[in-house]
Amino acid sequence: MPKISVLVLLLRVFVILNETSEIWCFIFLFCSIFSVIIGAFVTLKQKRLKKLLAYSGINHVGYILLGLSFFTVDSISSVFLYMLVYMITGVCAWGVISMLNRVDAVSSTPTVGSLTGLVKINPLLAFIFSFCLFSLAGIPPLLGFYAKLGIFQAALNSGFFCNGFVYNINKRCFNFLLYTFDKIHILRKYFY
Repeated sequence: MPKISVLVLLLRVFVILNETSEIWCFIFLFCSIFSVIIGAFVTLKQKRLKKLLAYSGINHVGYILLGLSFFTVDSISSVFLYMLVYMITGVCAWGVISMLNRVDAVSSTPTVGSLTGLVKINPLLAFIFSFCLFSLAGIPPLLGFYAKLGIFQAALNSGFFCNGFVYNINKRCFNFLLYTFDKIHILRKYFY
């Protein structure tokens, strides 16, 4: 919910400062790229599930800022779609973590290690959490992929071909490998 209020505040500031919108575009674009790179590396280091999801939020704010940096109708609508998909998936993932917190009464916060054998204990919970993590990572048949694709299409349609291309290469090669490796590392704990 705080991200929505910040998004509305940024849109209002952007409308008021429309004369200097090119400066804000580059500021948002720089913050977006920086946020995605920092979020990808910091997420890999996390062992606690709550911190992992919180730091992956930094990564998702980078995609929101990318859509805001172009300030077209397509980019703003794709940002709102991305926010909706991210909120639904995030609430689902946080719900699974809170359920894991209730099941694992030994520690106060569930870790990646506490997922060991989850598919044998509760296969439905393991499937839901896998679905949420893959959607957050942007794996193609899930909604997270289409939300990110909408932001990239808005970037390409707004004339920022170079930025959209570089950002897409960064997403697909660098971030996809790091973020998906992290999620698969978590899912591997389910079975072993």
